Amino acid sequence: MRKITLLGIMHKEIGKCNCSNLYGIFENICPDVIFEEIDLYRHQNTYKYGVEPDSPELKTVFRYIQNHDAESVAVDTLKRPENYHEIEEKYCIIYER
Repeated sequence: MRKITLLGIMHKEIGKCNCSNLYGIFENICPDVIFEEIDLYRHQNTYKYGVEPDSPELKTVFRYIQNHDAESVAVDTLKRPENYHEIEEKYCIIYER
């Protein structure tokens, strides 16, 4: 029987929410497949062309994939609306308050 473990972190390092601790979690659960909140463009740049990831979770998964027989699957694959960045900026400002 397969086991599914869901991890959620912020998109920046804060205290114990950091690359090192996240990597330790991956080492403990030994995933075969990691579903990443990443679009196809960034996924291809990272795993096909070796562009260094820019967020803690992507850096950690990239490192884990390099050191283990595991697969990464992009799941943020829907086309974003034209005004996506305006919407994102609006909600990030609200969130940071």
